[in-house]
Amino acid sequence: MTTDVGDVKVAAGQEGAGFAVARLVSRDWRAHRAVLGAGDLDGDGIGDLLLIDSGGTLRFAAGKGDLAYADPVRLSGGWRGRTNIAAGRDLTGDGIPELVATAAATGRTWIWPGDGDGGVGHPIGGWTGWDGARSVTTTSDVTGDGFADAVVVNARGRMTARASRHGMWLRPSATIAGRWSSYRWLALAGDWDGDGFGDLVGVEGDRLWLLRGMATGAITHGSVAGPAGTSATT
Repeated sequence: MTTDVGDVKVAAGQEGAGFAVARLVSRDWRAHRAVLGAGDLDGDGIGDLLLIDSGGTLRFAAGKGDLAYADPVRLSGGWRGRTNIAAGRDLTGDGIPELVATAAATGRTWIWPGDGDGGVGHPIGGWTGWDGARSVTTTSDVTGDGFADAVVVNARGRMTARASRHGMWLRPSATIAGRWSSYRWLALAGDWDGDGFGDLVGVEGDRLWLLRGMATGAITHGSVAGPAGTSATT
């Protein structure tokens, strides 16, 4: 998902290599600083979006199919001071995707469980050690243990995979080998290449790269997926 002067676009992955030409989703979300793929948050079998505006309001936009979305509905406020925001994966084992974020004031990271009806419940967790992260994304599994993980890149470019056990993050983190400081943006692409392991996409310079997950939990530097073109939003 990308933004171009406030327009929201989605580029669908193509089997084999590359991405389709990005399609415009909305021109009405220019005031939002984040547009997140939320997974199927309302249980209707169609992917949804979560939006956070510049004032810190979290909203839910239900997917209607064919890249169409309902008008965003307000869920809660207070998101202006939260960073490392990621969504779209089931981290608690209840079959519903969750939302993850770090409170900038305290440096603690929380999970907001999805309620299955387009909303999120009370936060759980309060883990420390995430406030220095440059980016955080969540994936179904990159460590090969069958549980959802978080992939964290710190300010120095060190990437780690933090495995979860139904909402309980485990330590120590597993370092993912590679030089990641050159990427200005990283995000999960799901199992893009169909091998059963989560992959990432990253923007380095003006190029979009596919970084393939492996059974060992490693992430390989992969092939160029296309030009970066627009600025990515997580």
